[in-house]
Amino acid sequence: MGEMVSGPVQNASFILHLDPTLPEEVQRAVLQEIRHMPHLILTLGHNFSFWISQHNYIHIALLTKKHPKLVSYPPPRSLLLLALDSEVDASLLTEVGNSVKNLAFISAKGTVYTLLPFYSPRPVMLGHWHSRHFPLWDILSKNRLRHFHHHAFHLAGWNADRPFLYRNDYNGGIHAGVAVEILNSLSRPLNFTYTLTKEPPDLEWGNFINGTWTGLLGMVDRGDKNFTVNSLYPSTERHRDFELSPPCWADGYAAFLLRPRPLPAWSNMHRPFTLPVWGAFLTIMVPAYLFLYLEVSTVTNSLTNVSVHNGNAFNLERLSSIPSLYSLGSCCILYPLNFQCH
Repeated sequence: MGEMVSGPVQNASFILHLDPTLPEEVQRAVLQEIRHMPHLILTLGHNFSFWISQHNYIHIALLTKKHPKLVSYPPPRSLLLLALDSEVDASLLTEVGNSVKNLAFISAKGTVYTLLPFYSPRPVMLGHWHSRHFPLWDILSKNRLRHFHHHAFHLAGWNADRPFLYRNDYNGGIHAGVAVEILNSLSRPLNFTYTLTKEPPDLEWGNFINGTWTGLLGMVDRGDKNFTVNSLYPSTERHRDFELSPPCWADGYAAFLLRPRPLPAWSNMHRPFTLPVWGAFLTIMVPAYLFLYLEVSTVTNSLTNVSVHNGNAFNLERLSSIPSLYSLGSCCILYPLNFQCH
């Protein structure tokens, strides 16, 4: 365990599963080795299963006996099984299944095994454990899905799903679309071939009716096909019975409203005079005209008194204030009107 945490899994966080039948001194020794590593410790119960499936964690299990069920849904991404008893052999890997991406088993004698589902149904020996032979986790776990060894996948498809999968009438009626482009791009480096149906026999996408699946998903559920590449929206029932791939397409939805039509040009003269403009106009003009009235009355009385006492002499200094007051009132009218027009 010390060589493991200082070698292949030294740069990764892991979840350690301890078998409850381990002797206490063995558990203390294991915890002493991993005390400086980021980890989470869980105890394996009688109905043991990996129910935590963080993709950035490596699950490490110390086993002293065989367990009836190792992995349940959702499966972990990376799993390492360490056998502390010769009773636990590599056949345990066949119970794990093909849902774990990175898988390794180290027997009590130090032999490293993995499972290559498209190469052999039996566990494949990778060699004997030594830190120099397996310095990295990828080498130890032997990513099992890098190569499919000319395996032929049978796909359930319906060519009525543009732009994902449709029939190209201009090229002999063969399949075309985003799904076909993805399959063709992956088939060469991963070394696999595929067949694709034109449509499901019952012309259904896939619904759960009376306890059975119909359409494309029914073909996959019955084992007639390996998987489907059509664009099917996720639902509670589909997520329960099928494993969904990460999305490769995103749709956007928007609401389209009728744009307001332009108003007639003749209304440009009266449209600026809205209620706020009229309110500002009255609020400013009533005090302004009252002030002008009082000022003009005062000037008129002054001019009358000057005429009475000094004959035909006029007080031009007071008279000159009347135009300036009228200019002030005009500005009070035009400023809110100009602001509203802009």
